Amino acid sequence: MLIQSYVWRKKAELALAKSLPRHQDMHWSVFYLICKKKPFERNLIKNHSGEHKNIGIHWQIVKQGGDHWIVENPPIGVPELPLTEPVFEGKQSCFVTSYNLCLKIQEIDLIAEGLTPYVLDVLQPPIKVSEWYSCRWDCPAIYECQFKLLRETNIECSPLDVFEIYEDLEGEKQNKWFCASHIFKDYGPGVRKIGFIHGGKDKSFWAGHYGSKMAGACVCVMVPPVVQYNHDKSTTTPDK
Repeated sequence: MLIQSYVWRKKAELALAKSLPRHQDMHWSVFYLICKKKPFERNLIKNHSGEHKNIGIHWQIVKQGGDHWIVENPPIGVPELPLTEPVFEGKQSCFVTSYNLCLKIQEIDLIAEGLTPYVLDVLQPPIKVSEWYSCRWDCPAIYECQFKLLRETNIECSPLDVFEIYEDLEGEKQNKWFCASHIFKDYGPGVRKIGFIHGGKDKSFWAGHYGSKMAGACVCVMVPPVVQYNHDKSTTTPDK
């Protein structure tokens, strides 16, 4: 088992281009998943900044208030996106809301992305969620988001955990980019999906698209920390 773990760890380090824990209690199946399905350390959100131009790609639009959602490239009335952040991939695009509430959802199936019930229920890797948001210099706005840990059922059901932000962007908070960020840890067994909900509106009720802007939506499952491996070996193969 130690040799098997060493071999897969070295392969995983090559795949991630980073060093990984060398502790014997890190189960080899984690390294195996990194190599085979690559579910860790990558952004699981699709079309995270409107880079596909079509807002509906990978997102379910819930509310189309005012003059509806649009994508700006580059963002108007705000500073450039911080391109030192890898999530933007060197691009300048963002979603923009209008004068009535705009909301949309993306649901991520963690099993479909390559994770297993064993990894989610036993190892419980940290899950980092984040997004950048802003509003124009000349019009205050509201930004809101909800990040939900879900069971196998749909997003309407009671979540296992929720992190949410409601931000009033006015005065000194205008014309700046902020980052909403949270790491879910020790969330217990049962997580299978993540619901990423965001939206907002402007506060001046101006026609057009003067509402909050958002970009760089990100859900990243981190490599689990070292855990004590004491689960029944007969039920813990990497693909189960």
